[in-house]
Amino acid sequence: MSKSLIKKQLITIIITILFAAPYSHAIADVTGKVIAYSCYSCHGEKLNTLNLSATELTRTLIAFKTNNKNASIMDRITKGFSDDELKAVAVYLNQQK
Repeated sequence: MSKSLIKKQLITIIITILFAAPYSHAIADVTGKVIAYSCYSCHGEKLNTLNLSATELTRTLIAFKTNNKNASIMDRITKGFSDDELKAVAVYLNQQK
């Protein structure tokens, strides 16, 4: 492979990273917000008064997902989401306090 081709590929990778990085957080925010709206259908407005940090809520949601916390339905719901999506929900809900 020629040096000029390698240089062009590196520049393309760097530009992609620079332009994509600022948007990755925004995508997580939207995902958290959208997923959280489905939470409101069962939990109502009391979600805005949770006394859990985003980290604690993330741990709780993942505990439901991994069957380390007893639940009637949350274990089934959380299995449908990645850990990153559950974290995004927790961060969004924590910001609503």
